[in-house]
Amino acid sequence: MNKPTSEEILKAREQIKALLSTGQIYAAVAQIIGEPFDPLRPYPKVVEVLCEPQTVDAGTDLYKFDALPSDKKVYYIDANGTVASTQVTPSAPVQINFIDNLTQEFYVAFTDLLTAKYDVMANKNIEITRSLNAEEIKKTILVHDAAIINDATHRIYLGTGEVKFKYTHLLKMRNAVRDYGDNYVLVVGSQVEEDIALWDYDEDKYQSLKQALDNLNIQIIRVAGKVYRRSVASGGLTERDILSTNKAILVALNTEAGKPGIFGRRKLNPIEILGGTIDAQLNRAVIQSPAIMNVGGNRLPAVGVVGFESIAVAVRNIYGLAGFTRDDSWTAEIA
Repeated sequence: MNKPTSEEILKAREQIKALLSTGQIYAAVAQIIGEPFDPLRPYPKVVEVLCEPQTVDAGTDLYKFDALPSDKKVYYIDANGTVASTQVTPSAPVQINFIDNLTQEFYVAFTDLLTAKYDVMANKNIEITRSLNAEEIKKTILVHDAAIINDATHRIYLGTGEVKFKYTHLLKMRNAVRDYGDNYVLVVGSQVEEDIALWDYDEDKYQSLKQALDNLNIQIIRVAGKVYRRSVASGGLTERDILSTNKAILVALNTEAGKPGIFGRRKLNPIEILGGTIDAQLNRAVIQSPAIMNVGGNRLPAVGVVGFESIAVAVRNIYGLAGFTRDDSWTAEIA
């Protein structure tokens, strides 16, 4: 975004003063930040590709979906944000609870609003969107990882003398799921992605990496980044990789039941979101309140903003997944 002109700054000052005088400053901030960051792509790419996304009506307490009796068990995220499982009952839909996805609080100082309102709004929009997206991807990875832990035949490790992910490992992963589906996506951590990038150089094969992946009908998506967990006791933040750097997960998207993963966002009732603004899709809210922020020892009046949504995520077909780790044992992803 370009630096605002002096005329735009003066106009912004007048707008803020008017909002302050009428007590509408907080609603205005939430409305601007709550505008969709990318309305043409409402879901993160990993969620959109691995899962069948669905918007569920407001007021619905349980997310219901069908699973085949042969699947036997479904993995989902429970109210504590950790992975749980439930047995599949023949001829009855699976029911799981929605969970709250809440970002940390971000601050917009009044002084910033007076001088660079639109830049501040855009930056907070990006931060809240990225934070909610990262949590959605993390929870999607968690349920896929848990489903792989369930079946030893779908876990691939380094062999004796091996130190990196090779083409033969990919073939083993494909062979583990090919009887259950096709049209594959390989989700990789950063270290596995580097291994793949060096295949042509290391293995000196007659065909290129692109040809090999095209022949197997496999799309690669790199997952990087972190989410943060705040300690209740100390208040400090702990980092968690969204996907371990040494892991890869292969998903057959075209199975008998469709994609193995499902993802639901519940529409939010505007009456229930007091002091907040909901996005155009009605499934993400920005909640705001008066706040005081500390800057260099100074206490400044500000607006505190938090992103919120209600989601459900699960894997209903464990056989359409296979996993690889650059290790000799499988370590579960940490929530």
